[in-house]
Amino acid sequence: MRMLAVAVLLLLSGAAHAGDVDVMRQYNMLGKWAYVCGQPPSSTNPHETYAVQPNGDIQRTLEMKVTGLDGNFKIRSAQAGGPEQFTLTLDMRDGEVFTVTYRREGQRYRSMHSANQKGEVFVSDGKFRSGADTQWFTKCQ
Repeated sequence: MRMLAVAVLLLLSGAAHAGDVDVMRQYNMLGKWAYVCGQPPSSTNPHETYAVQPNGDIQRTLEMKVTGLDGNFKIRSAQAGGPEQFTLTLDMRDGEVFTVTYRREGQRYRSMHSANQKGEVFVSDGKFRSGADTQWFTKCQ
């Protein structure tokens, strides 16, 4: 009986991965993105790469050449929200979990809403708490 439960959990885990990967493919998100693709990663030109790992997990790699910000982050879930909107739930540093809703237009996307598991909001209506607009990432590869 215990083996059956383990097998069911493994199957469900694979199904969840497949659904998340399907959403990432639906929105053409796999690959490399940047504010300006022809320029190297920096604090003013972050590069993000979304890739499916051999175990089926989706990983976001952030490159900014800033200690403490660069890294690999697991995407817990990807949910479709309409033709131009999707939501990712990501594991971040120090056990934080962020849920981010993105707007997708053509070969670009930007954050529209971002909050952590405590309910702290960092982006709302496409604006940071400072009032500045989030920037568009463009598909590089």
